[in-house]
Amino acid sequence: MRTLWRFIAGFFKWTWRLLNFVREMVLNLFFIFLVLVGVGIWMQVSGGDSKETASRGALLLDISGVIVDKTRQFSAV
Repeated sequence: MRTLWRFIAGFFKWTWRLLNFVREMVLNLFFIFLVLVGVGIWMQVSGGDSKETASRGALLLDISGVIVDKTRQFSAV
């Protein structure tokens, strides 16, 4: 009879340990996911390529392409 109780107690002990391990693993993965989402949001908000605008100073133009002072009429063919 004592062997039967040890078997039952061992079964519940290992079942409890397995459930505890799964619980800890799921919560750790959820925490890592939240940290990664937080870092991603922070990187998007902080932005690396944002250009600062000056409230006072010279106007800087970033012009690319052909610049002409006379416009030519385009005829549609």
